[in-house]
Amino acid sequence: MPEFTPTRFELIQLVKSWETIYIGEDYFVWWAGQYDSKIRYLKNVCLGRIREIADLIGEEVAGAAIDEAREDFGRLLDPREWNLFQTGASLPPPIAKKMNASVEVTDADWEAFYKRPKEVAKEHARRRRVPAPK
Repeated sequence: MPEFTPTRFELIQLVKSWETIYIGEDYFVWWAGQYDSKIRYLKNVCLGRIREIADLIGEEVAGAAIDEAREDFGRLLDPREWNLFQTGASLPPPIAKKMNASVEVTDADWEAFYKRPKEVAKEHARRRRVPAPK
């Protein structure tokens, strides 16, 4: 069998693919609040493959591909949800309840969350152990 040499472009696409799988698993854990050994194994495989490819194409190029994959993934979500995910904050309970029931989350639902008094937001943050709004 002849030896195959992937192009730089193909390797960049592989980094994006592995990062998309990785971020998808992270997102699932954040959204569903569930974590198991399969997820840990898959994330480790993704990281290992990304590291191997980064050794071939360089850390800078791999980092740019990872950033692009994350941006692409973020475009699939509501910007407010993506922001909460990136900051490590949990979904507001009323929104999470609707999402888990496969009920559409409206702009009014998000606005109700963001217009809450700061005291409620601070309590929500304290329970979730995330930074409270200033």
